[in-house]
Amino acid sequence: MKKQLEIFRSLVSEFQKDRTVEGILLNGSVAAGMATELSDLDMIVLGKKDGFVSETIDAVLVEIHFVVFDSAIKKLESNPMEVYKYLDAKIEYDNGKAREIISYAEKIFLNYRVPEKERRELAYWLKSTKLKLEAAFAKRDMLSVSYLSATNAWKALEGMWAVNQRPIPPSSCLYRKHAELERIPHPDWFRGMFTGDIAVRGRNQLDLIGWILENI
Repeated sequence: MKKQLEIFRSLVSEFQKDRTVEGILLNGSVAAGMATELSDLDMIVLGKKDGFVSETIDAVLVEIHFVVFDSAIKKLESNPMEVYKYLDAKIEYDNGKAREIISYAEKIFLNYRVPEKERRELAYWLKSTKLKLEAAFAKRDMLSVSYLSATNAWKALEGMWAVNQRPIPPSSCLYRKHAELERIPHPDWFRGMFTGDIAVRGRNQLDLIGWILENI
């Protein structure tokens, strides 16, 4: 992670020369303190343009999100998943706007409630998946069990975050965020979804879906 931080500080020095830059934030796994030598470097530059740049610097993939304040607020309001871009972010430079965006993201996160329409649609999907998995097990069709478990895993994850009244994180940070959920069926629910043989994973997902449907 040392290399990523060195690159970040170098980029910060360059961006601070631009008077239109209003804030610079470090985010992603480096900001969360969970990066490895192979991790990407993710950063947000708050200023007068929206955009995205990806480049490799000293063998590190660097992803820079350029964000306009008003655009960032609108995205947070229309897509709650956006909060995760800011919740773990570390401010390196700020004229006040960066702190304001983070505070707004925190407010949305804490006050989030799953929309009723979304909750009903998710419950319907999971009920259908549960019936299909049960039928596949009854036929001892392990290929179907494997397929259904794989293709519906994300919906089950959506269900877990819905039970907790939280927006689901993007896949880029969901792995580390799953441990923060408070309402869970048992401590090994996440591992159970993705480890073990086909039958074990299928049964675990079936049990998980049943628990979600009882609690959503």
